[in-house]
Amino acid sequence: MNKIEMINCALQPKSIETEAFTLTDGEIEILAIEEHKRWMSNAVRNGWKYGPVKDPKKKVNPYLVPWEELEKGIKELDRNPVRNIPKILEIAGLSIYRVL
Repeated sequence: MNKIEMINCALQPKSIETEAFTLTDGEIEILAIEEHKRWMSNAVRNGWKYGPVKDPKKKVNPYLVPWEELEKGIKELDRNPVRNIPKILEIAGLSIYRVL
């Protein structure tokens, strides 16, 4: 299942009649949590591990923790790119719609 399907949405080619799509706060949260999981998986696959202080040379990062343990400001690092998904898809000629 892709991220768009996780929020009961799908993609379609953008048309002149297509209205701008806005993610709800709940959808942003769901997608941000998934983005954090994706980021953690990628980091671990590349040899990073948890540590209280970030150290790129040792591949240590304090944010390799479950979503619930992240500080509010750090969560925004996952939310901000998610908020841009509709705009990025629009540039690519696609739009999101909710599946009923």
